[in-house]
Amino acid sequence: MKSGCQVVDQIGELEIVGNIVPHLWYKNITFTSGKAHFVAIALLADIVYWYRPTMLKDDSGMIVGARTKFKGDMLQKSYQAFADTYGFTKRQVKDAIDFLVDHHLLLREFRTISSSSILMNNVMFLQPVACNVRRVMNERINVADLSICPRTTPERKREDVSPEGSSTG
Repeated sequence: MKSGCQVVDQIGELEIVGNIVPHLWYKNITFTSGKAHFVAIALLADIVYWYRPTMLKDDSGMIVGARTKFKGDMLQKSYQAFADTYGFTKRQVKDAIDFLVDHHLLLREFRTISSSSILMNNVMFLQPVACNVRRVMNERINVADLSICPRTTPERKREDVSPEGSSTG
């Protein structure tokens, strides 16, 4: 189907994948000054991307199921991995993650995991708070007004995740 604009048609042929930033986030995810918190917005968009299901299709192209993009019950990613991906400093990333946790948009856990007989402490795991992410996507709300949502229990058993199975990609 053609739109009548050659460039629109050409862009429509591109397979664009990755992060999506809802426009309301620029109004809702802000510092107390009202200015958009771009680092927090970029990181939340990345984390939400990892939690979007990957659709499984059969040979005919019909969707037959879904799976996660990461192993385990929560996304494992470090401050440094985010900094390397986006060109932020590690401090900017930590401050933004703290902001998202403090405003109930993100859950953060530090775990001790083992991998090939190596014990690693303080490995960060992140999970978006879906009910609050929905609110900042769909309504005009000050993040300071968000409250804690009931935590959903993961359906999968929590497993130690090895660095090889981590999702720092």
